[in-house]
Amino acid sequence: MGSDLGTGFTEFSFHDTMPFVGGGGTLFYGRFYVDLYAQKAFDGEDEDTLDQIGRGGEAQFTSNDVRRDWDREEYSISFGYAVTDNFSFFAGYRRSDTDFDEQNVLDLRNEAMEIRTFGSTLDYEQDGPFVGGKYGWRIGDIGTIALHLGVAFLEGEIGQEVEGEPAGDFAGDTVGTTAGLSWTAPLPVLENLNYSIGVDGYQFNYDADSELNPDFSETVVRGTAGITYAFDFL
Repeated sequence: MGSDLGTGFTEFSFHDTMPFVGGGGTLFYGRFYVDLYAQKAFDGEDEDTLDQIGRGGEAQFTSNDVRRDWDREEYSISFGYAVTDNFSFFAGYRRSDTDFDEQNVLDLRNEAMEIRTFGSTLDYEQDGPFVGGKYGWRIGDIGTIALHLGVAFLEGEIGQEVEGEPAGDFAGDTVGTTAGLSWTAPLPVLENLNYSIGVDGYQFNYDADSELNPDFSETVVRGTAGITYAFDFL
């Protein structure tokens, strides 16, 4: 996750490779389907420095060394229709919530050369609708390669607390794209049991709702491996 904090500040960002677990289910009725998915990512950790350059010709500046730890949850529901055996389109709603715990070391660089340390928390939420399509290439009885593309219309909001006290909220909106590629094939050990591997990702760049607030962005690249089982209902 990265942020551009506007005039007088440097840009700063946080990133990490995080393990995650997820699960869901898809219910089919003819060519219509409903898909539910939930995911939990954890143990994100990184640090960066935010510098505020002095304004009005002042030589003083403030630097803030920030260490962040975070977890992330994501949920989605979508409704789709299979136009052909290979192509389907879908529309749905997604939501994610990322909770950051921060340790700050603030260097005021004033005459007293003050150094302050404090803890803070930051809650980043995004939600909104999305639409897209998926196309699969069946390779005999070996398996299926699938490509999906989507567009999401999201609202993002960030709320911060310093030492347990509210320290301001800001929000933004974006139109972002998602893309993914996957391979699904049957496992011989049990009928209707399949394995899948894939990669997907997105980048969402939020425009702040006020010129006084910073723009911010989120980029995710995700590799997956999983097992699926198809139930037959009468």
